[in-house]
Amino acid sequence: MPVDKQVIQRYKILDKCFRSAEGMTYLELLDTLEDNGIKVDKRTIQNDMVVFGCEYGAVFEPELKRGRERLFRYSDTNQSIFAKRLSEEEKGIISRIVEKLRVHDDIPHYQWMIYILDGLVNLEDYEDIGRHIEFQNNLLLAGSDLFSTLMEACMNKYAISFSYKPYKAPAVIKFVFPYLLKQYNDRWFLIAKDYEAQKLFIYALDRVVEDTIKKVPAMEYEEPDWKYLDNSLSNLVGISGAFNDENDERTPIADVRIRVSRSRIPYIETKPILQWQEIENEDNEAGTSILSLPGIRINKELESLILSFGPDVEVIEPVSLRERIKAKLGYTIKHYD
Repeated sequence: MPVDKQVIQRYKILDKCFRSAEGMTYLELLDTLEDNGIKVDKRTIQNDMVVFGCEYGAVFEPELKRGRERLFRYSDTNQSIFAKRLSEEEKGIISRIVEKLRVHDDIPHYQWMIYILDGLVNLEDYEDIGRHIEFQNNLLLAGSDLFSTLMEACMNKYAISFSYKPYKAPAVIKFVFPYLLKQYNDRWFLIAKDYEAQKLFIYALDRVVEDTIKKVPAMEYEEPDWKYLDNSLSNLVGISGAFNDENDERTPIADVRIRVSRSRIPYIETKPILQWQEIENEDNEAGTSILSLPGIRINKELESLILSFGPDVEVIEPVSLRERIKAKLGYTIKHYD
């Protein structure tokens, strides 16, 4: 039975409530839902319980009470409607998907997908896989629920329009060819070609006005230059200035050299800033090293990263970046004078 995302969220909360050993009253169920931002009435919960029984085979404890109040819980508190067994046809479909993903099993994102899909097919008993893995994700971030709509537009290659609201300007309607969704610092961005400007732009999903994304069949889709797009995203930290001219004074591309303390080197080696970074040990008592970042775009994200390393780093080149970092440190110190 197809259900929308809001209903699934309600089902998940109720499913967890019904698995509690003590059971819960109607009022407690309603309060729990409201605490999670879902406001419904008693009749809705009654209808949901019918669905749980008819569609998912849930069995409720028939005569559980606290005083005179009826309590609701599953007869078997280990059961869950989300543990419904897959049919052989469903298992076959998932198994074929897993085999295709195994080609990319050296990539962590695919490794966990393979593990979870394998678990859906092979686990005999219900196991809460989600309890054992957690990804960086801000559930309260505006725009998160637009992801699937925009991904569909990227994958199926059609133009879209949407209302875009910058922080300090009125909303404007954008007509774009969507190419890529990129995550950085727990936020999602759409990379697309603006139809009017005929340039690549980066749109933060939290600034796309909800329910304004529309397909534009009249606009013939324009394929991106994937090589240019990939190269532009590979030489920077974050997202800012990705498609600016390399000599743009706001986000220039330059060879950066940074002196790094001995204690910080293992961190930078295991979590590289650039794939092609170079680290060279210096012959001195302090045991410092020189981190070279050739051809990196100097943007606000790179500056923030350098500042986050604190006294463990010193920018050597270029002088312009060194002076910018020095100035920001000076402004920060003034706050504590």
